[in-house]
Amino acid sequence: MKYIKILLLMSAVIWISSCTEENDPTNPNSQVSITSVSPGQGNIGDLITITGNNFSNIISANQVFFAGIIAYPDEVVLGNPMKLKVRVPQGAMSGFITVRTGGKEAQSPSQFTVLNEMIGNLYPFSGGTYWVYNYFMLDSTDKRVQGSNLKDSLFISGTTNFFGKESFIIQKYSTNPETSQYERKNDQYFYTEDNKLYTHPNFFVDLLNLSGSPIQLPFTIDEKWYKISDRTQYEWDILAKLFSNEPMKFGPTDGTVSGNLTIKGSNDGIENISVPAKSGNSFKFKMKIKFEGTVSVPSFGMNNSDLKLDREVEFYYMAEIGRVKMKMKAMKLFIPNAVDSSIPGFETELLTYLIK
Repeated sequence: MKYIKILLLMSAVIWISSCTEENDPTNPNSQVSITSVSPGQGNIGDLITITGNNFSNIISANQVFFAGIIAYPDEVVLGNPMKLKVRVPQGAMSGFITVRTGGKEAQSPSQFTVLNEMIGNLYPFSGGTYWVYNYFMLDSTDKRVQGSNLKDSLFISGTTNFFGKESFIIQKYSTNPETSQYERKNDQYFYTEDNKLYTHPNFFVDLLNLSGSPIQLPFTIDEKWYKISDRTQYEWDILAKLFSNEPMKFGPTDGTVSGNLTIKGSNDGIENISVPAKSGNSFKFKMKIKFEGTVSVPSFGMNNSDLKLDREVEFYYMAEIGRVKMKMKAMKLFIPNAVDSSIPGFETELLTYLIK
């Protein structure tokens, strides 16, 4: 009898330990689960309750996705191991809700319906499609420069296989401000996949241009695909590249530059905008370009002088139309005892389009 009691006691301890481990959110072996979502439908901005097990007590450690569209951290307003309260994020789509925490995830037992869902393809690419834009230079305060209204256009001329992907060839044309002639620029290449847009290095030429500055930087971008918009993430890395004593020009004089160039992307939700071609809600994406390093021009007595560049670019897309607006903000360029200037920005807004 004594041995039977000991066995029963040991079994009870093991059972209790097992249950505790299974429901302990700090235990790496615990499983995340969703038992219900209430209500089962709602509008963007509504607060919903997700009930389940083994969520994190740390609110920011719970990532919530609506059919793959992530809710920003500040939209998760309550978090404990059995309950999350979340605001339906901008751009959310109807479908299953997923909670990811501690490297594990769970899916809701039924689909959630977004009543005011924005439906449509942000990248309606097909041969023969074109977009024509008004183009404005921006001054150091990001105001349009009077009299700088030019034209830009993009035209899809076909497809090609690039870096192992079937991609669209987009011919770019711009007005040359010096000759007023409409000139063809470098072709751009894009492909789309699961609400994401990828591009070729040619896309970054204008964004890394320091026109109006005496510095010509060697910011060459490696030949591969880069993701520049993504509805399923709120932030991602686009590029990180280290430059070490790369040859550069300071006016006609030779020099070198060293440092780290980073480009990051973010999904900034939905914004109502108005351009000549269309008014309405658009998806906003942002790109942050940053360089931190040093520059040397020995003949000017410039040795390892600090060089910092920081620039933001905003992109706006409307469903079934594509990109309707782009704004590259002006950038401050400062090198101690050498350069103190502002690199102009630019803004484009959709004037007319044809989606084939």
